[in-house]
Amino acid sequence: MTRRKRAAYFQLRADYFGRPFDDGIVKALDAAGYDVDVHAPAGSVCFDPLPPYVRRFEVEFRRAWLTRELRHPAKWRRYDLFLGNPDLGTAFAAALARAAFRPFVNACDELYVGGYEGLARGYCKGVARWAARQARLTIITDLARVALQRQYADLPRGHPFFAYPSCYADRYSSRSRAEARSMLGVDPGELVLSATGSLTESNGAHWLFGMLDSFDGRLLIQPGNRPDAVLETLLLRLQSERQAIYRGERTGWRDAAEITVAADIAAVFYLSPKWQFQHMGVSSQKLGMSLWLGIPVIASRQPSFEFLRDFGCGELIDDGHELPSAIERIRADLPRYSAAALRAVDEYIQPRQKLAALTEAFTSLG
Repeated sequence: MTRRKRAAYFQLRADYFGRPFDDGIVKALDAAGYDVDVHAPAGSVCFDPLPPYVRRFEVEFRRAWLTRELRHPAKWRRYDLFLGNPDLGTAFAAALARAAFRPFVNACDELYVGGYEGLARGYCKGVARWAARQARLTIITDLARVALQRQYADLPRGHPFFAYPSCYADRYSSRSRAEARSMLGVDPGELVLSATGSLTESNGAHWLFGMLDSFDGRLLIQPGNRPDAVLETLLLRLQSERQAIYRGERTGWRDAAEITVAADIAAVFYLSPKWQFQHMGVSSQKLGMSLWLGIPVIASRQPSFEFLRDFGCGELIDDGHELPSAIERIRADLPRYSAAALRAVDEYIQPRQKLAALTEAFTSLG
């Protein structure tokens, strides 16, 4: 029997495990013959079950911890490959890979350029930029972001990039839309607009709340983490008035999908002018998850979202005043938009093809 290799994957947070991006990377590693040890901070909870080939270990993203571990390179030579998420995850993974004489791969889900800052400071920030240049290859969520990553890390033109989107490679096969709507108390003909992630101005929360007086459906709100008491009080009030369905509890990524599937349309707004957020494309988890579920999208306009119009699976808007009319356009032809969402996953996002390419890339590392 061929020996299974072992990879160390330094994730910035334990609850990253199970995200579409990380799910694809871990599955590609498994297909390439690697068992995976996920190193993530203590205190952050992993909500998704670990498969048999994955173990979890705790890491401290502190300079003292890294300095101590670098004194024991033999301990880390049990790994054949190191991976990390920017920016602390990449810094620690690349430093330990160098000490153990092993290859390092940058699992680049965030771009810290144009005023958008990660958690690394001082010494670790410099190590993170160095780490990006040490990578044998960079996995990036959307090739539209390659130029930004080159700028951040001053990468050579020949540096290899592999795209893996924020979209699962398998078909959704869990709770049906009808079952989810029944569980949430949604009437068969009631329109549901999904809004996942933090409710902030940058995510267009004011666009959503601003159109409630003219909206005859309900918002499905899953903020991921409980908001502050003021916002939660507002959400509970909207729920009592049947204007919203508020799911404040933190769940696993696929558990959240089993709630989102109840929606008819998804709102995907990125209003921050920072470069990362104006080059989202299929990096957007709420966009990728919605299309994977066959839910058409209304998105804030940016070039990387033009495929929504091209495939007929969504609408682009420039401000909140356009939201009601975009909802009505999709509502009037919902079956066609929903079918187009699934077609866009197959023909544009292509997670299955990209999973196969990533598996081959890991295999080629030896």
